[in-house]
Amino acid sequence: TITVGIDPALRDTIEEIKNALKAKQETLEKIRISLNRVNEVLKKRALDATETQTREKLLLALKKYRSLVESDEMQLESAQHSYVAHDKAYVLVEAQLFPNVEVNFGKGALFRSGIRPVNGKQAIYVNEDRLATAASSLPSYMEKPD
Repeated sequence: TITVGIDPALRDTIEEIKNALKAKQETLEKIRISLNRVNEVLKKRALDATETQTREKLLLALKKYRSLVESDEMQLESAQHSYVAHDKAYVLVEAQLFPNVEVNFGKGALFRSGIRPVNGKQAIYVNEDRLATAASSLPSYMEKPD
């Protein structure tokens, strides 16, 4: 994904949230794996006191990390929808627009190229209706005065 016309500080904040979310999701997966192991033991025999305590701690940790992941996901969504690219932000494609390219202009203005490459110069921008679009050139209102 290419993101254009965004305040670098906001972009950094979004990256920090993504990194924190990934770390918490990895921890959550480790907790699930450990809990599954304890539950497998529980199916075969009664747990001793230490194993019971471990299971209770894992259940608490699972609940906590689910909540933390959910909170980070909401923060990320909010941050991603909070920015709007500059009115004249655009991307110029010099030779070929490759398949499945995403260009994010913020606030739901996301351009996705098709499944086939497009040869030739292309301009990707947000039109007057706030829709991300591609054309062979920039519209006149976006062109720089000479």
